[in-house]
Amino acid sequence: MDLQQEAIYHVPKDEYSYPLDEQTLKVTIRVKKGDIAGGKVLFTDRYDHPQYTPSIEQVPLKKEGSDGLFEYWSAAFVAPKRRPKYIFMLNTGHRSYWYSELGLTADRPAARWFEFPYLAGVDLPHYPSWLDEAIFYQIGVDRFYNGNPDNDPDGALPWGDEPTMTTFFGGDLEGVIKKINYLTELGVNAVYFNPLFLSPSTFKYDTEDYYLVDPSFGGNEAFEALIQAFHKAGIKVVLDAVFNHAGKRFKPFQDVVEKGKDSAYYDWFIIHDWPINMEEPGHNYDTFAYTARMPKLNHEHPEVRQYLLDVTQFWTEKGIDGWRLDVANELDHQFWREFRMLVKSVNPEAFILGEIWLDGTTWLQGDQFDSITNYLFRAPVLDFFGEQSIGATSLDERLLSARIRYREQQNRYMFNLIGSHDVPRFLSLCEGSEERMALATVFLFMYPGIPMVYYGDEVGMTGSTMVQARRCMVWDEAKQNKRLFQLYQSCIQWRKQLNPLKFGDFETLYVSEEDQVYGFARSYENEAVWAFFHNGVGKRQVTLDVPEGSEWIDLQTQKTVSVENEQLQLELDAYEYALIMKKTI
Repeated sequence: MDLQQEAIYHVPKDEYSYPLDEQTLKVTIRVKKGDIAGGKVLFTDRYDHPQYTPSIEQVPLKKEGSDGLFEYWSAAFVAPKRRPKYIFMLNTGHRSYWYSELGLTADRPAARWFEFPYLAGVDLPHYPSWLDEAIFYQIGVDRFYNGNPDNDPDGALPWGDEPTMTTFFGGDLEGVIKKINYLTELGVNAVYFNPLFLSPSTFKYDTEDYYLVDPSFGGNEAFEALIQAFHKAGIKVVLDAVFNHAGKRFKPFQDVVEKGKDSAYYDWFIIHDWPINMEEPGHNYDTFAYTARMPKLNHEHPEVRQYLLDVTQFWTEKGIDGWRLDVANELDHQFWREFRMLVKSVNPEAFILGEIWLDGTTWLQGDQFDSITNYLFRAPVLDFFGEQSIGATSLDERLLSARIRYREQQNRYMFNLIGSHDVPRFLSLCEGSEERMALATVFLFMYPGIPMVYYGDEVGMTGSTMVQARRCMVWDEAKQNKRLFQLYQSCIQWRKQLNPLKFGDFETLYVSEEDQVYGFARSYENEAVWAFFHNGVGKRQVTLDVPEGSEWIDLQTQKTVSVENEQLQLELDAYEYALIMKKTI
């Protein structure tokens, strides 16, 4: 056989076989790169009956792309009875083979086709309706704006001084409310806040009291005012839930420190020895990472689970629009299932976002999270635009590798980011190159998923370490990068106005390793956005064959793009992008 059988893979479940709706099944097969020239899927109903002989239909396979080693080919087909069976025909260019539950065969088997038991509507993932329009902005409150100096913590530094992990600057929720006009001018309509609850630290991932907003932020009263003001302005509010661990000042932990095994809370934590040693290193209890001030909670204890669910219900009933879940992969799946059921029972439109840095497949089956922090998107974007350590081919392969592990619906709601409080500023990673930062920014807003802006990226803030990335927001307009701000505004408006960017399919259009040019299309109904990025020096020509019966508009200039002899030709200068709107007439 001229196919490498060991490379071929398909299972009738998960990302390889799943419903797009109650009658449409999408199937994907993996093969060795370059092994096939095309193929098709044959499908029919699973049941034969004397009064009903199901017809066998077929659809062509479409190449989704390559991750470097493998290619992925997909097809979607309608199964009116919702109980399809199907088989793959793979064409090498010389001959055809069949792939079924029997494996690879030269002849089409009569039985043992793949089967999808039933396309049940209840199994389809359901997402908050507002996510299609969502443009997120992340705020670390202490570093955003000081709206009330009277609640500043002791020792707060002057705004804009160099930060450390322990310095305070006095930002508060009153300050955030005062900057609502700035957020609406930028165009964002959802804010994810770093933790707000009582804590001795600046970014507050060591919770002392889960029911109190930190007084330095204005307390619970300021939070209620913020919810009201934000919702009036059309801005959603998502809170950070630090449920993996608490802080060493958390009252149950302090009770254990004082009473040891006599404490009613002793089993709320995972303690290895007594007495408690809170030195670092040397602590004798489980923590987040190796951070002694963050004791890990014992989620197998029923009282801990109930306590966290009670906290969840309390704040969800306050009117928040969702949760971002810190260190989400270190809690058990069953807890998150219970968490989801509770949150959705209070607010079916609440957004549940898990902090997952790598593969998030097991959390995205519709029973736990709506989305995850898509660092698998950020990594190749950083390597291509920021550090320029990979070429256009590798960018395409790694993006495909990230997309192909998820379902279409999941990719549509991935939480895409290039900056956050946990990584250096993207502009610093670009060595200060505004042009490369601009390319990555446009890429973020053109790509499938929910875009998120880390506070200050839109005005060109820098920071070469995680600590420096948490500097105070720059409000002096003379020190803000207005060109970047206007670019973010444009990207946000494109995202809101153009249906292909919200709902569209993704297709790679152009990959030039030599020229460092990459292009892709987002298509929806009779419209498409074609985006091209030149991540190198000198002028580069992009030529593509295009279909008849379409009009082409440059999104940046709103001018018609000429097409001659059914070819679209673009000239890209160094570090330039082009965005073309295609409308089928």
